[in-house]
Amino acid sequence: MIGCIVQARVGSKRLPGKINELVQGKTILEHLIERLKQSKLAEKIIIAVPDTEQDKKLGEIAKSHGVGFFQGSEENVLERYVECAKKFGIGTIARVCADSPLVSGKYLDETIKAHNKGRNDYTSPGKQLPEGTWAEVVSLKALETTQAETSEKKHTEHVTNYIIDHPEKFKLGEIPEQNLYRQGIKLSIDTEADLKLVREIVEEIGKDVSKIEIKDIVQLFDSNPEMFSKYASSGKPYVSLMINTYNYGETLEKAIKSALNQTMPSTDYEVIVVDDGSTDNTSEILGKFEGRIRVFRQENKGAYAANNLAFRNAKGRYVIKLDADDWLEESCLEKMFRALEKEPKAGFAYIDIKHVRDGKEKLVSLEKFGVFKTIACGIMFRKKDIVELNREERMYNEGLFFPEYDLLIRLSKVGKGAYVPGTCYYYLRHGKSLTANQKKVEEGLKQIEELHGVEGKLP
Repeated sequence: MIGCIVQARVGSKRLPGKINELVQGKTILEHLIERLKQSKLAEKIIIAVPDTEQDKKLGEIAKSHGVGFFQGSEENVLERYVECAKKFGIGTIARVCADSPLVSGKYLDETIKAHNKGRNDYTSPGKQLPEGTWAEVVSLKALETTQAETSEKKHTEHVTNYIIDHPEKFKLGEIPEQNLYRQGIKLSIDTEADLKLVREIVEEIGKDVSKIEIKDIVQLFDSNPEMFSKYASSGKPYVSLMINTYNYGETLEKAIKSALNQTMPSTDYEVIVVDDGSTDNTSEILGKFEGRIRVFRQENKGAYAANNLAFRNAKGRYVIKLDADDWLEESCLEKMFRALEKEPKAGFAYIDIKHVRDGKEKLVSLEKFGVFKTIACGIMFRKKDIVELNREERMYNEGLFFPEYDLLIRLSKVGKGAYVPGTCYYYLRHGKSLTANQKKVEEGLKQIEELHGVEGKLP
């Protein structure tokens, strides 16, 4: 049986009682139930809540709307899902969070179809739908395997993370291309600002919540992104991704898209681009992303001066550099962020590199880290560590040819880095690359070697 299990609780830490907040005279939870009932493939809907007295009251809402109700573990959400599915005879679970009142029943069915067609263990819309409008579909068997293999809190609290992190053990799938994802749209309600945004969206579209389609929301965003960004900017992002560019209009758009197309929630990171006095079509490219990125401009002062400008303006506690001619796999930010949060003593997080030349890719594994083995991009740092190390708010010594190696060597003396497998930084090799001038490379490396008394060579 296919069933939709909605995890809900009254005692939210960030916005207590949020599922009982009203929009158009109905609670968030009631709107979600009505929209899920539009699914033609979900045979049951169950509200699964913690086993507490305050959450028990949600059973009245479930009963009044003709859906199931289940109480289980408060802390172990994975256990709650497994026990609920077993009680109601559900083998294929559509997982939904109760703080997302605009989840689409239509696209829930698309996800179920893709799940069944691919015979997957886990299926999601990936980057096809806006955050807070979709459900993920997972087999009960996959959740039971997760239970058997891990008891870590991050996996018992975030039910499907273990499955997503182990594609070698589970068959993962996504829905067909829909092209409805937008980086700046977040419709799950975690804060007062999120609630205000949903209310304004509903008012602006002018339809009953049950009849609002995802395309209505996307069209509103495309025509008025400022309406969304004014709420998203209410809190600081965790990560600042920094791109500096000088006449890289040809590749810049791909770099920015890879930065925006990350699995990390859109409100948890920002993208900063510094235009270092470009004279090509860079301004036109940046205009395409207005409202979705932060842009700074300066007269041409060089890549490292541009990077320092981005660093000074970065709001995140973590920073990562992406060159304007390179790109990232979509899970990079989320995985590196998790690694640094998990390992507070790690000085930085780093990933593997894929060198790309003439359409061919060559993997460079960084599992055994070497400073000169990296290209010094695609590495996530704690901003405060760099500020403390340099004793000022700058990232690079602009007087060096390879200041990124200088920074890495100094940070490596303070603490080890955290290697993050399963995702890559794509490094485009071409005639304009900094490393294309072998003579300058050798001079720059010699400068760093003499400064630090180390030996190394570029991969």
